[in-house]
Amino acid sequence: MEFFAKAIFYAGKPGGSAYKTVLKHTLEMIPQKDPCLLKSGDYLPVKVMFKGKPLASEVVYATYVGFSTSEEYPFTARTDADGIVKIRIIHPGIWWVKIPLKKIREDKSECDVDQYATILTFEVK
Repeated sequence: MEFFAKAIFYAGKPGGSAYKTVLKHTLEMIPQKDPCLLKSGDYLPVKVMFKGKPLASEVVYATYVGFSTSEEYPFTARTDADGIVKIRIIHPGIWWVKIPLKKIREDKSECDVDQYATILTFEVK
């Protein structure tokens, strides 16, 4: 299992380009717009990469603090052919986006499935 996380926040005035820094995680989300500048009703395009290549047709889940106390999400969608998903921001607050990923192994000598997950957190004012 491999798990990754990225948090985007600002101190002082929002802006800059640090949000789009590629960390080269095995599974990574790269915002295509600064999440700290978003408002309710905006969309956040996110590029999903797996081992350095766009990850197509994978399910992405997003929610904000206070939406639910269980595994319910106000946003669920699949990445397109370029690994892009557009997350609709429907509420101000702290958001987190997650992608759980399972890959079946051809060589099952160690295990049958490799599991990965990544989470992106940010705040919408």
